[in-house]
Amino acid sequence: MKFISMVADTDQGVGHDLMSYTNEIKAVRVRVPDEDIDIVLVDTPGFDDTYKSDYEILQMISEWIKQV
Repeated sequence: MKFISMVADTDQGVGHDLMSYTNEIKAVRVRVPDEDIDIVLVDTPGFDDTYKSDYEILQMISEWIKQV
């Protein structure tokens, strides 16, 4: 989320230890400077997550994509 926080110029929260920080999928809309377009940056839990299996992470991402 550090990259998204830097690009969006907002504090989106960043984990600083070995425990997983991101536990849900979060989308952040960002305006491209000097352009008339927005992009959407998506933060997801990573693989080898502290609390979820890789399979659960893939299911979360798959369900999120189906909804958008």
